[in-house]
Amino acid sequence: MDGRARTPGDGAEVESAEVESAAAERTKTTGRGVGVAVALTLPVALVVAWIVQLSAMLSSEFGPTEERTGGLGLTVWLVVGAAIGVGVPLAVLIGQVRARRRDPSLSGVALVAATLVLVVGLATCGLVVVVQISAATADLYRTAQPPTAAEQRYTGDEAGVELRALGDDTVRALGGDPDEGFGNDGSNGRAWSEECLLDNDDPGVVWNYWYHADSLVDASGDPLLPDGVDVLPGTRTDLDGVRELWSGEGIGAEQDQVDFEQVVPVVDWLERWSYVRAGPTVDITTICLVP
Repeated sequence: MDGRARTPGDGAEVESAEVESAAAERTKTTGRGVGVAVALTLPVALVVAWIVQLSAMLSSEFGPTEERTGGLGLTVWLVVGAAIGVGVPLAVLIGQVRARRRDPSLSGVALVAATLVLVVGLATCGLVVVVQISAATADLYRTAQPPTAAEQRYTGDEAGVELRALGDDTVRALGGDPDEGFGNDGSNGRAWSEECLLDNDDPGVVWNYWYHADSLVDASGDPLLPDGVDVLPGTRTDLDGVRELWSGEGIGAEQDQVDFEQVVPVVDWLERWSYVRAGPTVDITTICLVP
């Protein structure tokens, strides 16, 4: 007691202070609750972003051919996913920083959560977009290039003629006769073409030559090779004749590193999975060529 009589005004001031204190406490509690709610919601946005990006990538790789997401479409969907996974926490972070500048007493739960989710979003969603844009740029550069010299080595039916001649000569170099073997259907077509894509994704054609004595029949329909025989009688078991022939055509011959009894051609217009072995067995494929 200070000896001073209390006045009605003093009571009003005390009551007002208590009201303001209670209001401030309610505001702090409300702010903390909102912060917790935001912190719980942000990871959901990140998961949604991952789902969007993963769905786009799976559609691009494994969807039906006519429904697959193209390069541009994939980039757009990845950016949409990044906008969710990075944009949402970034917007919350900026909003929380501004709010705390106005009222430092606000809970920092939402600020911390937004920061963590933003870091994870940048490391996942953002990185995916950067990689995709880099790949898309490289693809644009690649598709803008003209066909390579190797792809223009032979064009049109010329490639088929050259490959068939090379294949037949290779069979002869092994001591065989390419006109003696037939397919089970009686056909003698040893060279055929298929559609393909050049390095710049333009349409092209690939030619194949196939002569496997152990899978062919003679003119009467009997197997070309007798039972239990791997090499046609009278043919060569060495590959020296093939090496000599190819050398004259400007084609190198290397021993196959998987099967030492085979040689593979070394030249820019033939695929390295082509091979030749005694039998005769000749399996030669061109690279994708300009049609």
